[in-house]
Amino acid sequence: MAYVLQKIYDGYEYFFYDIKDERSENFFLIENPPMPISLILIGYVLLIKWGPMYMKERKPFDLKYFMMFYNFLQVTLNSYVSLMAIYRVLIIGEYNYECEPCDYTKTIKGLLLLRLTYYYFLLKVLDLFDTLFIVLRKKDSNLSFLHCYHHFFMVLGTFIAVRWVPGGHSTILGILNSMVHGFMYAYYFATAFRPELKKSLWWKKYITQIQLIQFVLLLIHYLRATLAHDCKYPKFWLWIMVIQNVFMISMFADFYWNAYIKKKQK
Repeated sequence: MAYVLQKIYDGYEYFFYDIKDERSENFFLIENPPMPISLILIGYVLLIKWGPMYMKERKPFDLKYFMMFYNFLQVTLNSYVSLMAIYRVLIIGEYNYECEPCDYTKTIKGLLLLRLTYYYFLLKVLDLFDTLFIVLRKKDSNLSFLHCYHHFFMVLGTFIAVRWVPGGHSTILGILNSMVHGFMYAYYFATAFRPELKKSLWWKKYITQIQLIQFVLLLIHYLRATLAHDCKYPKFWLWIMVIQNVFMISMFADFYWNAYIKKKQK
């Protein structure tokens, strides 16, 4: 038993201290041990489980103006991160679409990619407020497995990225996802301003289509690096991302079928 416990402790030391990216050790929410992010994720699970029960006998909150500010903030921040990454990484930088390894140096490029990855992580933490608003407004039908799974694992995944694999081949993920979220929160802003637009805005359906296209492009992007024999981006992480994108494609396709095709047939 002592041997097993020692191995677990050694694994913890190796994973959280020996191979971590030391450049991010003082970043907010990225500290060791990972208590802040652990508490956030535990709190998120408790919100999903107990939030609707707490609100069951209470009136829904009117968050119209707060959500308008929140959605506008999301549009602004996602646009900033995506445009900055496109310009600094893809346009004036050098990016290998077949396989882009992580840059762990303290050069301008290396630190920029780390900073962009960190900003993207903070955006995913901010996204958790989506679920809080659903609970407070008693829109429990929106509290789907897809919604909760996606938000939980995006926070966990981006935390791992900042701590161990910043930038690199996953830079494209941050760019595409931030662009899609910019469009998505623009839709939310419009419908928060005028709720009646939910029935007339045609682009909600196409936002889901754009999300599906995003996951297909990311699947191809990660498969290229996975199948490249000399790719120096961590293979384990590449396979995780391939599996994750296949899973997301299947879940979003199922949502699209039930929400737009099957519903229309009825």
